[in-house]
Parts: sequence; C-alpha cells; structure tokens
Amino acid sequence: AEYADFHGKAGRSDKERKQFDERFVRLDTRKLCELTSAADSLEMRPLVDLTSRSLAKMIEGKSPDEIRAAFNLPDDLTEEEKLEPVKNSADDPRIRLLNRLYAKKRKELQTKRIDTKRSEEGSKQHDTRSVDELLSFIEESAPPAASTSGKKQQSSAAAGQQQQQVQGAGA
Repeated sequence: AEYADFHGKAGRSDKERKQFDERFVRLDTRKLCELTSAADSLEMRPLVDLTSRSLAKMIEGKSPDEIRAAFNLPDDLTEEEKLEPVKNSADDPRIRLLNRLYAKKRKELQTKRIDTKRSEEGSKQHDTRSVDELLSFIEESAPPAASTSGKKQQSSAAAGQQQQQVQGAGA
C-alpha cells in the first residue's frame, strides 16, 4: 500500500522515486520474499521488478551455501546431485571444463563409496569350513583322553598354561 501510494501520486521526480525504492526494499530476506510474492499475486509488475532486483543483489557473488544460509534454505541435495552436469547450450568452454571436473568428482565419490563398502565387507570374516572340519580341528587340538580326575587336573593345568601364554604374548 505504501509503495502504491507513493508511486501513485503525480509530481514525484525520478530521483525521489529511486530514493524511496532504495529505502523501501531494505528488508530482511524473509519479508522481501513475501513482498515479492504478494506483488506478483497482485500483478504489480514494477514492485515485482524492484524486489526481484533487490533479491538478486543479495545473492550476487555468493556461494550456494551462503545463499542457503541467507534464505534459511535446507541443503537437500546429495553430493552426486550437486555434481550433476550443467546444460551447455552455448557450447561454453568454461561449462565444458566445469562438467569434466564434476564428472571427475562423481567418479571419486563412487570409488570412495565402493572402497568403503569393500572395507566393511572385508572386516566381516566368515569361516567357510564345514562343521565336520571344525570338529576334526577341535579334536586334533584337544589333549589325549585320561581318567576323569586326570581330566580335571589336565584342564586346570592347560588353563594355567594358556594364561601364561597369553601373558607372555602381551608382553
């Protein structure tokens, strides 16, 4: 309403209108976006142009992360989506170079993901021996059978030897 009132009155110089416009768009990003949307809904083309130019100046020269921060936008793109090729209708060599760099980065991400998957799979060791093979291994490493009381003495002696071996290995 303020914008329409000021610009609706006759007799204002271009300099006055320009100064008013500069002061009028000094808003935070949220309010400026809302004003742009409202002006578009009301089909107020001069106000849409003014607010759009102001928004463009706010993002000019900023990185995507800085723009997301300024407008409180979420970063919902994956690393691969951020590296999607840019359309190059003018056959610009800079865009070709950028797309080659993106392709290289995508390949690095894919290789990294494969390496991570392989290392995870490598850390999971599976024993492929059959049950019969495991039983025969256990029987081969077991001490010879003795009397019942001898078995208890042997098992406690074996436990003591194992404990000494473990302590010796740790030293």
